[in-house]
Amino acid sequence: MVPYVVGQNTSSRLKHQMFRDTLLHGYPKDIPPLPSEDPYLISVNVSLILHYVQGLDVASQVLTVFGTLILGWYDPLLVWNSSSHETPSYLKLETNEIWTPPLVFSNNADDSPLDTANALIYSFGDGHVSMTITDLFLAQCFVDATRYPFDSQQCGMFLNSLAGYTFNTTNVKSNPFTSILGKSVEWKVEDVYSRVQKLSNVFGIEQVAMIVFCLSREYTFYLLTVITPVSLLSVMNACAFLLPAESGEKISYLISILVTYAVFLNFVIEVLPKSGTPSRLAIYLILVFCQSCAAILTTLGLLNLYQKADDKNQSSSDATPVEMKSGDGPHQDILSVKVSPLETEVSEAKVPKTQGKKWIKSLERKVFLVFLAFAVLSFIILFV
Repeated sequence: MVPYVVGQNTSSRLKHQMFRDTLLHGYPKDIPPLPSEDPYLISVNVSLILHYVQGLDVASQVLTVFGTLILGWYDPLLVWNSSSHETPSYLKLETNEIWTPPLVFSNNADDSPLDTANALIYSFGDGHVSMTITDLFLAQCFVDATRYPFDSQQCGMFLNSLAGYTFNTTNVKSNPFTSILGKSVEWKVEDVYSRVQKLSNVFGIEQVAMIVFCLSREYTFYLLTVITPVSLLSVMNACAFLLPAESGEKISYLISILVTYAVFLNFVIEVLPKSGTPSRLAIYLILVFCQSCAAILTTLGLLNLYQKADDKNQSSSDATPVEMKSGDGPHQDILSVKVSPLETEVSEAKVPKTQGKKWIKSLERKVFLVFLAFAVLSFIILFV
């Protein structure tokens, strides 16, 4: 029984090979399948099945996607009666056996060109040929990191058609295998669309098929690990002016916040995009750092005013001895008296009221409101 089955399969394979050799005998693989003298009647359908977005490197501005690129065209030399039992319903061909449309991946970020040697080519009896390329595509992409980490990007793959054919309407299927392959952790695919743009004949390039990916960043991680701690440090800078000056902890409190912020900034700098245009997050971090330095300088000034007011109050409250002489000659009496508190009120009246401790404490509360408002306004910059 087994030899009979093997012989039957072998005969079927031989028939398949004989039909394949007959069909491809004398096939002009270097000449496009021109239906007439006009080469622009050859149209190649381009479609993409996006499996998942691996990532977008903001520093190198490279988009990495894994997908299947499908090219389809009509070849009249590859027509046979596929419904017959003597002929196969389809043929699996190689790129070196038939004509395939030459492609130029213009914004390819990889050093190697688009690999079509391992493409899967299937020809059906009606003359339609399908070539699929499943690979990891690296596309150069201009990244606008101004609104980082609440940014949205548009990146695409640009396929140039050379002389001999034109692109037809393109279709894109986004994430059909999400449940199997998963999705990107950092990026969310909002939309994928494609269009064909005509160009003036530049070095044989007639058209460009653009497959555009609309991506939005998942900002929850940055909101919890970067923005929230920095905003809390900004509010704590303002709270330093609520501490009483007598505690002597104002400067040490602000220095501790500044050191904490500096250490935290060393870790945050790794996730910031390295681009020429500063992002909103980078501007926010600079503003918080400036706020921390301004809080230290303002506190030093207020402590100096508080100390001067304390010295003046202490000198005015102390008793001032005054020598008075009575009589003449060697028998004169020297009386030592102290200036009464009523008399010191006159000297205190000469001191401006703005130098009092109460005024300084009131000023500190106002400065607290100013720094708190600055912290809120700095935070709003992230969302403007």
